[in-house]
Amino acid sequence: MKRLICLINLSRFLFASFPLSPQEFLGYKLGEKFTYHHQVIDYFEQVANTADHVQLLHYGDTYEERPLIIAVVTHPENTQTLEQIRNDHLINSGLAPGNTSSKKFAIVWLSYSVHGNESSSTEAAMKTLFAFSNTSNKTTMEWLKRTVVIIDPCINPDGRDRYVQFYTMTGNREPNVSLHTREHQEPWPGGRTNHYYFDLNRDWIWQTQIETIHRIPIYKAWMPHIHVDYHEQYINEPYYFAPAAEPFHERITPWQREFQTIIGKNHTRYFDEKNWLYFTKEVFDLLYPGYGDTYPIYNGAMGMTYEKAGGALGGLAVRTSDGDTLTLRSRIDHHYVTGLSTVESAYKHRDRIIKEFKDFFSTGENNPAGRYKAYVMQGSNMDAKLNDLLDWLDFNGIEYGLPEDPRSRSLRGLSYRTGKNESFKLDGEDIIISTAQKRSVLTNVLFEPNTIYTDSLTYDVTAWSIPYVYGLDAYAVETPIKIKSDFVRKKIEKKYVWDTRPYAYLNKWESIHDLKFLSDILKKKVVVRVAEESFKIKKIFYDRGSLVITRRGNEHLGKKFDEIVKRAAKKYNTDLATVGTGLVTKGKDFGSGKMRVVKAPRIAVLSGDQVSSRNFGEIWHFFEQQIEYPISVLDASKVSSFPYKEIDVIIMPEGNYRSFVTEISASEQIKKQTSATKLIKNQIPGKLLDW
Repeated sequence: MKRLICLINLSRFLFASFPLSPQEFLGYKLGEKFTYHHQVIDYFEQVANTADHVQLLHYGDTYEERPLIIAVVTHPENTQTLEQIRNDHLINSGLAPGNTSSKKFAIVWLSYSVHGNESSSTEAAMKTLFAFSNTSNKTTMEWLKRTVVIIDPCINPDGRDRYVQFYTMTGNREPNVSLHTREHQEPWPGGRTNHYYFDLNRDWIWQTQIETIHRIPIYKAWMPHIHVDYHEQYINEPYYFAPAAEPFHERITPWQREFQTIIGKNHTRYFDEKNWLYFTKEVFDLLYPGYGDTYPIYNGAMGMTYEKAGGALGGLAVRTSDGDTLTLRSRIDHHYVTGLSTVESAYKHRDRIIKEFKDFFSTGENNPAGRYKAYVMQGSNMDAKLNDLLDWLDFNGIEYGLPEDPRSRSLRGLSYRTGKNESFKLDGEDIIISTAQKRSVLTNVLFEPNTIYTDSLTYDVTAWSIPYVYGLDAYAVETPIKIKSDFVRKKIEKKYVWDTRPYAYLNKWESIHDLKFLSDILKKKVVVRVAEESFKIKKIFYDRGSLVITRRGNEHLGKKFDEIVKRAAKKYNTDLATVGTGLVTKGKDFGSGKMRVVKAPRIAVLSGDQVSSRNFGEIWHFFEQQIEYPISVLDASKVSSFPYKEIDVIIMPEGNYRSFVTEISASEQIKKQTSATKLIKNQIPGKLLDW
């Protein structure tokens, strides 16, 4: 009896210290149903709590407050702490100073479900985690001796749960494989995008969304050798993996190209054994830097996209054009196999991978490739724009500084303003971004005036040069410019000199920060005027559009008036001056009708299946997150019941607006035609050109 009790207790101990499989934990086989994000998190936590060699890192939350996590898996016998492994990796790569142990690891990062309705990959992430947490799996344990595996189970939890909820609500108990049934017809806005309907697989470089803003710092903290971005594609396209299609950006190294083929051959071995269909070298190129494959590539990694048939049309099962049935279970299995094959390839080629990764950064620092050796952002640019650029450079780890020689001198370079090579004056306050730095490739890719590509047929945009994005006066220079070695950035902050009780406050209206300032004070009931014509006062020129905030008209705010305006100016670091008179030296005085009062607009935006979800999302995000101004969201299909008396402005995103079409008789339609519409309908194209 005592022996039986001991055996029972021992079995409980062993059970408690060994992670459960996804099926054991969830209560169903993967592929039988979709798993909600909170269940995925619970499973990852269970594994981390029972497997000492698995650690979870919570790196942020989404707009809808869902957790963003990664699991970091090392070998069970590894004696180093996670932080020691990470630091050693950065030191070995030349990205941090110091000495390391002789043992080096290949770092593999697997990212799942950046598009929420490409849902199989998060399910596959759980299966993959179990394979590397299960210490009885001799194969994966061998790989972990020289690799570290990082798993992000879901980059886009908000979008994925939107899709999972849709399918849970609409799917039949027995999946219907017909494309025409409800469970395969995902409604607007779909689960592909995040809370604000942004495509997170275009945001890696721009970092506009909270998920990306949280992810980039932890990515930079680990700087993996390999990064895989998991996707799904149309149901009739079986599976895509590396090597990628042309064009490859010219800064992609020969080794990065070679490894695309190496890893593709490893995947091929497994797919051929199982008689699975696949394709390579088609559709998905390596050019635009905003993707989950190219951003890592330009940061030295082997970045790859894997695409399995499925997506929003997939459901639990769907019939393809060749009569086959594509199941969620098979989609999971395909992604699971490429995940393991990727880690195996990293293990087999670890020494070369580690060496080439280090060479990538040392070459950039000592022998940078490319025509241009420095990019000059002129100090005469608006402070707000330069501040925004420098914040973005800091966030991406791109180095910059002031000229080592502060004396003004002439140089030649390509002007981003004119597109021509011309002389310009380099001053001591200009910002220099040298290509002789560790992130040389990323710098050149992002700042080069014109992208060079071998094939005009590309998957996405071909132009993104940063000086154009920020609207800066800048030059690309073909000769190196030395930077001060002791440069420390000091954020450009306004030094305000304000009168105690000014007649008016003046704002020049130069950047989005001024719009944020206006939004802030309008919400606090401050009366603001806008200059419809330029004017000059106290020897300072103010262009039309400048804001004039007079004491007169703001008596209702009492003593709070000055505090509200000053606090908002400091918060957004905006230009704000004071004057003691309403009399200008040139232009219209402040009491003129040309100084028009800005009424706080009551703004609405149309949403629903008649409008582009992405365009709507941009507008929604702009008002809520960027300028923090209230906006009402209306359903475009309810046009007849809009509260028009409560709205000043209606924003109509791109769309078809079928609800706005009314039945009009032919005679009435003719009466409504303008001469322009008649001309377009009745005249041949040649006459239209003359018109």
